[in-house]
Amino acid sequence: MKLFVLLCALSSVVQAENLTGQVHLFYANSLYNGATAGQAVANCLDQSNPANYTYQVQVSVDDPTYSNGNQTTIAGNVGGKAGAFAAGTVGTVDMNDGNQHTVYFQCLSQASGPNYSLQGSPLPYKYVDGNVAQAYTVNLGSPAGRLAAGQLAILVNANDPYGIGSSGSMVCSASSVAYGSTAILSDGVVGFYVQQHGVPCSNVYVVALGTPAQTISQAKFTSTVGPAIEAMATTRCNGGANNCEAAAIGWVEPSAVVPAGVSYMEMSMTGAVSVNAIYTDSIIYNNTGGSIKGGGSFAQTNPYFNTTTATPYTSYGIRPAMMLAAETCPSGCTNANATGWQPSVSQMNKVVAAAVAGADHPPAGKLNCSASITTDTGYGELAAFISPNSYGSGMSSACNTQILGTAASPVSPGITESNNLYYIQGAAQWSNSTGTFAAGSIFIDFSSYGGQFPQGSQALAVWGLTQGAVAVAGMAYEPGPVDLPRKYPEMDIVIPNYTQGQTVIEALWKGTLVPWQVNFAGDPLASPYPLQPQTHMERPARFRPRP
Repeated sequence: MKLFVLLCALSSVVQAENLTGQVHLFYANSLYNGATAGQAVANCLDQSNPANYTYQVQVSVDDPTYSNGNQTTIAGNVGGKAGAFAAGTVGTVDMNDGNQHTVYFQCLSQASGPNYSLQGSPLPYKYVDGNVAQAYTVNLGSPAGRLAAGQLAILVNANDPYGIGSSGSMVCSASSVAYGSTAILSDGVVGFYVQQHGVPCSNVYVVALGTPAQTISQAKFTSTVGPAIEAMATTRCNGGANNCEAAAIGWVEPSAVVPAGVSYMEMSMTGAVSVNAIYTDSIIYNNTGGSIKGGGSFAQTNPYFNTTTATPYTSYGIRPAMMLAAETCPSGCTNANATGWQPSVSQMNKVVAAAVAGADHPPAGKLNCSASITTDTGYGELAAFISPNSYGSGMSSACNTQILGTAASPVSPGITESNNLYYIQGAAQWSNSTGTFAAGSIFIDFSSYGGQFPQGSQALAVWGLTQGAVAVAGMAYEPGPVDLPRKYPEMDIVIPNYTQGQTVIEALWKGTLVPWQVNFAGDPLASPYPLQPQTHMERPARFRPRP
């Protein structure tokens, strides 16, 4: 039987209780206490007064009205003192009877105010014989639409030859770019990208960041990158013909923005560019009640999440962003670990050329969409969020969805699966792959620092680009134990959008509820599947993002 943790973060104000919260499921691991096999655990806290407040979560099976008698209550405390909810008998329902059961949650008020249905409940979770997963509907536009080259803005650093080039031929003159006054040459990634995809030079925004460095301060981001993003709203893209709906970032570093006055939390570069703002998460508490830095629960969610629009900026004021960032390890590297890896123009150009050649040409054969539970303990949580209904061809006819390993019998971190369309690697370090990645594939690095470019303390997400993937995702900073699935792309949303024919940047951003710490890298316009009408409407309704 699989072991899961249910974690609920709640907040209130002392004078007038105003409950908020989330409910999320995790495989139990060393981060959590108090769980036994087959149980979910509630660890509820009021972030404004965590030492003194205890909250309860009411669980209702197959009844969103909480009135049929099939309810139980989890008593939550701070400091890891958690009440357990066993996926056994609740009221008259046997959770392990082989049938699918839908479970709802609400926070019980301690004051005279009403109870709070968590995250826009009914927020159903599915239980089938102890297997737990979120349940939601994938929203796909009909007819389908996707991002065009004329709608993509490109940011580039005037001081970084990786982006602008150094000795190549002229691609965009200094007078033809939308912002700045630096020419774009053919031997930089931006010049090559413009030529390959036919992006207008009037979509290029040149900023002066100085010598590349791994991070940038909020002040410098605001004074350099910020004005260029603001200019996108006025100059617009494609010679002013349409809004700039998304953004490509033509550098490897900086890959993170350090917020002013906060030394422990960095926002990813793609997150910061997407909203031209800096968000920070809350301080949370560990199992012993002590304060830990970062890794909390963001109040701000992605308004583009699980929507059908083809115009995210016009519709929601957000520009999904992706870094044109690729690296290779010239020598001495025997694995995907960060040491020795360096920015590589030729590798990025290889990714782009493959994406252009593969446009509207789906990879052949039955592909695999996999999530791994490895011997690297504590990195298998994302596998719990893939609905059992998605296994096999349930998510998409284009791929075989599977979980590699179990909590009791994990697999090695080395990737051996072949013909991968989507792969979630649950490990901080791993040896080079003997598996294969299909053309147009996506690689997700589920670790703490996989999106820390050009080098971090763990294996790099951009390793996936060297294996044939067209897009990757990894964290720019420690995401912490709270709300992990909200901070990573959710396969159940990404794959149906992607195989419907949307670009990879659209699919990944529509599938990530809290994308502010994750860096996306690769070719944002990659679209190996031809546009097709709506074909996937699966699973009961799921929560929508808070406004």
